[in-house]
Amino acid sequence: MVLILQTKDAALPSRHVNAPPPYTSLAVNTPPRTPGPNSPFRSSPRVSFDSLPPHILLSIVNATVPPSSPSTPEPYIETLYWLTHCLRLVSRSTYIASMSFLRSTFLPDYLTNIKLPYTCDPFPLEPPEASLPAQYQRPQAIVSLQREMAVLDRFIALKCSEDVRSYSTELHLDLDHFKDMFELEQPKARAEDLIRKYGMRAGVVSLVAPPLAPSTPVSRLPTPLPFSAISVNFSPRKVGVVILRRTVVDVRRDRDETLESVAKRLVKELARVLGRAG
Repeated sequence: MVLILQTKDAALPSRHVNAPPPYTSLAVNTPPRTPGPNSPFRSSPRVSFDSLPPHILLSIVNATVPPSSPSTPEPYIETLYWLTHCLRLVSRSTYIASMSFLRSTFLPDYLTNIKLPYTCDPFPLEPPEASLPAQYQRPQAIVSLQREMAVLDRFIALKCSEDVRSYSTELHLDLDHFKDMFELEQPKARAEDLIRKYGMRAGVVSLVAPPLAPSTPVSRLPTPLPFSAISVNFSPRKVGVVILRRTVVDVRRDRDETLESVAKRLVKELARVLGRAG
């Protein structure tokens, strides 16, 4: 028995003289096996923010925001700041989802700052997509035809920053940082949107008109004018239409006069000038 055991023990090393090949050589010399179409190990496509449906991405954004609490408002305020200055800059999809949440959240506060007799409409019913220029059609969904929406977005960014500073330090001065925004920027952008609205009805403004050359004289302005070349020079007492950095028409405005009334008078004067020039 002893001899037999010794024979078996002595024979064991002879079967393992050569060490197994390293894993690197196996990985190099062995071709990869592609899993079949029904294999549970078949790799799935990579999932990213851009591949998620909009309603799911919006639900994710909503879930990141904690409930607002009067006793501990800091987490809620800091999360809104993070949405504004971080998450919305990740991609186009996260921008759309974040701004959808932020605009609906801050719109009531924005409306309370509108000064009478000014009006507000940052989300109008836009014309059919087929009639819009290429830059306003999808997938360029972050570009808005309504110029007042840009004012709302600046209000959101400023409001989030001011809220964070007011809770992070006692040295922050509570100044009226929104004075110029609602006395100048908001009525100016609203007047431009109204001129686009009434001007398109009168046939003097178009969204698809070709761009103007910078050297085009007033006497040779085309009809209709491209809305991209139109801006407004706004003051409490006077409002003018600016085309290519030149004031073409202006009207005086009473302090209590609405922007709708001023826009209609500007469009009427603009139609008169274009008709006289044409």
